[in-house]
Amino acid sequence: MYYKKYISLIVLLFCFAFSHAQQLSGYVMEKNEKEDRFIYKIKSYVDSNPNLPFVDLHVVFESEMDQDIFSHRWTANYSTKKEIQTIQLIFDYPANQVINLSNNENPMGPGQSVLDAIERALGPTGAFAGRYPFPLDKPLHEAIAKKWNVKPENVMLGAGSTQILVNATHMYTSKDKAVVGSLPTYEECFGYASLIGSRTKAVPLTSDFRMDLDKTMYALKGSGMLFYCNPNNPVASLVNPSDSKEFIPRALKANKDLRILVDEAYIDYVTTPGHETMIPMAVQEPRLIVARTFSKAYGMAGLRVGYAIAHENTIKELDKFHMGNTISGLSYSAVLAALERDVADPSYIPNESKRNGEARAFTLKWFADRGYKATDAQANFTFVDVAMPVDYFQDACAKEGVKVGRPFPPLWTHCRISIGTMEEMRRAVQVFDKVLSAAKAQAA
Repeated sequence: MYYKKYISLIVLLFCFAFSHAQQLSGYVMEKNEKEDRFIYKIKSYVDSNPNLPFVDLHVVFESEMDQDIFSHRWTANYSTKKEIQTIQLIFDYPANQVINLSNNENPMGPGQSVLDAIERALGPTGAFAGRYPFPLDKPLHEAIAKKWNVKPENVMLGAGSTQILVNATHMYTSKDKAVVGSLPTYEECFGYASLIGSRTKAVPLTSDFRMDLDKTMYALKGSGMLFYCNPNNPVASLVNPSDSKEFIPRALKANKDLRILVDEAYIDYVTTPGHETMIPMAVQEPRLIVARTFSKAYGMAGLRVGYAIAHENTIKELDKFHMGNTISGLSYSAVLAALERDVADPSYIPNESKRNGEARAFTLKWFADRGYKATDAQANFTFVDVAMPVDYFQDACAKEGVKVGRPFPPLWTHCRISIGTMEEMRRAVQVFDKVLSAAKAQAA
């Protein structure tokens, strides 16, 4: 069993090394022109086939370069060229003046009790940092299990929930077993599936930017895994709670080889009544996996800790490809402190949700008052039709010291805007006003 795990680890490292080697060997210079043309193909395919239940993205591949562009463009890195351009634009601003609304982070950080725990763990000499964190692994499994009233055997830790998404995609998809997801959705599963040669099926959203469950059900036939991001990143929308509870069991019943990966990264920011975690269902149903993270409401994106909760047999299955020892000792200490705070101060995360909700409501009202349409945001970000190419909006905002989200094809005029503090959002909308007013004047 162990040699299989090592072989899988070698394959993963090779894939990552190959990916980064391509970037370093001229990916940006060689592919910029073809990149935009290929992404436009996706939009054209969607526009010309509006009645198709899903888009088999590989049908628009015309070459190996198309495949490679897809695997890079649909990962969280988006485009090396675009990221470099945006960073260069904001270099003219002092770091403490740049408003970063691009990565769905928590501007408040992890809280003082967590910071204190990190400082205590590091100690006066820093000797703790010189030791592997093996002794903390069992306590963290137990703490997460206790929080959700499950067994430690139902828990798998990862370096952010990203590692969980990669693991599941690797285990349950192939060239014959597609990963199914929304178009658009968080790109990690699609990007990694393309990298390893798995088939991908992207289901266009409904007119109100929600997952189309009917078309998704059709796309699931013969597929290996459904990536069910709810609330859905980047559009911030939520499937009606009763619809989710009905759809997931029905999809599993109709597709005996299917796994469903529910990404609940943003669940703590949901304000729709009746929405609940799928964790109780996951520990009973071996083909359902829930991915969670400490990156969002818990404010620890930089510490990289996530986890999966599933039936213990499913955790054992995922462990065949799981690369362990990916979490630092300081991250262990931080998360353990946060879980202790959940018990001592149950109001902490609800208060963070309330803070985010107020800043989110302010931002949505600002856009609505000026005639810009946004989705029904249920996360720590919004998704707004800015009525101009999002690349231009992104660059113009960056020149004014505000970094907003990357493009998400095929929604070329919509921008994902993360929610910062209320002060940051008040400053940001002034920049938005300047940029959008200039665009209107130029178009007049």
